Amino acid sequence: MLRFDDIRSHEIPRHTLQAAIQRQKVAHAYLFAGPPGVGKRKVAEALFGALLCERGGTQACFECAACKRYEAGVHQDYRVMEADGRFIKIEQVRDLSRLVHYPPIEGRFKCILIVDAENLHESAANALLKTLEEPSSSTVFVLLTTRAHLLLPTIVSRCQQVRFAALDRATVASLLMEKKQVASEVAHTVAAMSDGNMERAFVLLDSDLLAYRTEWMDRLVKLPTASVSDMLLWAELATAEKDRWEPVVELLRLFVRDVMLVAAGIPPDQLTYREFLPQLIEWSRKISVHSAINLLDLILGAYRVTQFNANPKLMMEHLFLQISACFSDDV
Repeated sequence: MLRFDDIRSHEIPRHTLQAAIQRQKVAHAYLFAGPPGVGKRKVAEALFGALLCERGGTQACFECAACKRYEAGVHQDYRVMEADGRFIKIEQVRDLSRLVHYPPIEGRFKCILIVDAENLHESAANALLKTLEEPSSSTVFVLLTTRAHLLLPTIVSRCQQVRFAALDRATVASLLMEKKQVASEVAHTVAAMSDGNMERAFVLLDSDLLAYRTEWMDRLVKLPTASVSDMLLWAELATAEKDRWEPVVELLRLFVRDVMLVAAGIPPDQLTYREFLPQLIEWSRKISVHSAINLLDLILGAYRVTQFNANPKLMMEHLFLQISACFSDDV
């Protein structure tokens, strides 16, 4: 568990929530919406820590008995609800609704965290709505979501929305160096590839993507002038081992993104592959923004078709040939 002061980013959400605590104007329900892996849950836990703390300040002290029980996960006024299988079910919401009708057992508030609220089954969402429409002054809900548009509009309207942005690269790199003891160069490389998602950064660090990066970038920068036989060979190499093609597609996605950033005049320090700046500039001169956008659509489509058991080798061949066609069309 963290206190507000321990959280590296999200200054506006942190200050907004602490101000609400200080003014005793805490909302009965919050909707924390934003990209995955950016720390929404940590901010929610910091909020609940402050509300459950016996000292009644704007953040947890982690010294009182209540804080210690909260940190140990045994505080009786704190509940977490998440999907049981694919969905959060109506039975779970009904159990929760019965719980919040009673006053807090230990302190001033009952604190309810709903993880991935977009996974609420329709019946469960309607049941939760009834609970939110009859708020208790001693119960605080926090709903976490990466896809707020999938929630019932009536649920959204009953919550105070708190928006979260992706983490900046410096924060991701700093956390990687601190938590994983990796070298600065590796940390900044992974941070650039993480899209501001800390969970993704940890996965990338433990994956083969960094090894593939060196091997495959030498090939990908040659795509504009590669022969058909070269591309067919690369497709075969990319799919020679199970699940190897996905890192290759991800490298390509990030490279095309960098091409678009270069074309838009974004500074090099914002690029994922700034060491390939000359090649990025060359690509940006050979391909239009419209074609680059089409390339991104093709790459994202590659992820989608494999969900339907498509042949990865055929998919990679098609992707490489379509990329070549984009360059031919722009010449």
